[in-house]
Amino acid sequence: MLEGVYVGAMKNYGRKGKVQEAVNVFERMDFYDCEPTVFSYNAIMSILVDSGYFDQAHKVYMRMRDRGITPDVYSFTIRMKSFCRTSRPHAALRLLNNMSSQGCEMNVVAYCTVVGGFYEENFKDEGYELFGKML
Repeated sequence: MLEGVYVGAMKNYGRKGKVQEAVNVFERMDFYDCEPTVFSYNAIMSILVDSGYFDQAHKVYMRMRDRGITPDVYSFTIRMKSFCRTSRPHAALRLLNNMSSQGCEMNVVAYCTVVGGFYEENFKDEGYELFGKML
């Protein structure tokens, strides 16, 4: 329950473009005995990626992994979005292809994120091929 309050505050700050405030809320969770779960990590990573802070989002992802928190499909999709927004759709595809080996099933949002990344970078053949696999 308490985690949801923190995540709500982070998302509100993120929507207002107050990324540092969102990060501050995330960083304070431990101090107030609210241990972040994958839900909190996904929220802050999404805010960072949507705001263009791709390196910081990767650091948060690595911190989550270092703490033994298993990423879920949303974690992977956020990372794929980061790769696509930094003109690396092939890296996003590798991540998509490796999801199942890390115990996470692909979903349509993950596929569409990578397909969109290929189209944005003018790799239309790869995007079309991946779209066909999704069907």
